Amino acid sequence: MKVLLVHNFYQHPGAGIVTFSLFFLLLIYVVSLAIRVLISAGKIPAVFTVVSLLSTTLFIGLMSEDMIIASPTGFTFWMSASLVCILAQEYLSAKETTESSEQTTRPRR
Repeated sequence: MKVLLVHNFYQHPGAGIVTFSLFFLLLIYVVSLAIRVLISAGKIPAVFTVVSLLSTTLFIGLMSEDMIIASPTGFTFWMSASLVCILAQEYLSAKETTESSEQTTRPRR
């Protein structure tokens, strides 16, 4: 009876394809967000630092397997990815707000 209750995880592979596709979509989103932030607010030192840190860790992760395992490279990647999202929320929303206020203050012809 105990044999039937034990689940053998080695016979059923995990969601490798699904998890990889979700990670890849997240990676594409973060990289596109980083490019948008760099284009719109690239002169701000914090933005340039975070985007260059993200690109460096991506380059290191592509050249080695350090990004997949728990290592300082993986920690730096996830930290810089979250910082890109925070900077995008701050600077892209500020840019949209100033653009909308400029459109409302312009005199119409």
